[in-house]
Amino acid sequence: MSRARSASTGRTYGLARVLKAWGLPRSTFYERRRRPLCPRPPARRGPKTRYSDEDLLAEIRRTIQESPFHGEGHRKVWARLRVREVRTSMRRVLRLMRENDLLAPQRQPRPVEPKRHDGTILAERPNPMWGIDAMVGFTVADGRVTIFAVCGSRHGGSLGHSRRQARHAV
Repeated sequence: MSRARSASTGRTYGLARVLKAWGLPRSTFYERRRRPLCPRPPARRGPKTRYSDEDLLAEIRRTIQESPFHGEGHRKVWARLRVREVRTSMRRVLRLMRENDLLAPQRQPRPVEPKRHDGTILAERPNPMWGIDAMVGFTVADGRVTIFAVCGSRHGGSLGHSRRQARHAV
């Protein structure tokens, strides 16, 4: 396109003018021209590992199979692999176990119950005063006892009382 000639002037358009019309920077054009037409697929970065994913997955399955426990997490499997001289990263073990549904089962949270009431307490009359108290006492007849008392301002006296003998574990 940049070598094409203008019909009115007879001059070539030029690379800068064509790229400006296409909305591309010249650096992108030169970079794409430098690269091969069919790039190779991206490979894993870093050094080659001793075990391929399939081999490591077989070792993980064998480790889980030989374990006396039900449901092993990735950290225990990774530690058991290290004992057997299979060196790899913990993240790789986690990735392979997650991809193949080999992780230990997790507890699911319990569903939330609906509230039994909306939290509103309605009083019979405004500003009622009441109180409750408990104390421990000792009587000759019963020994150690717990005394509960409820007092309210409506009646001006004790609403009720209870006496309970304390039980001791022997």
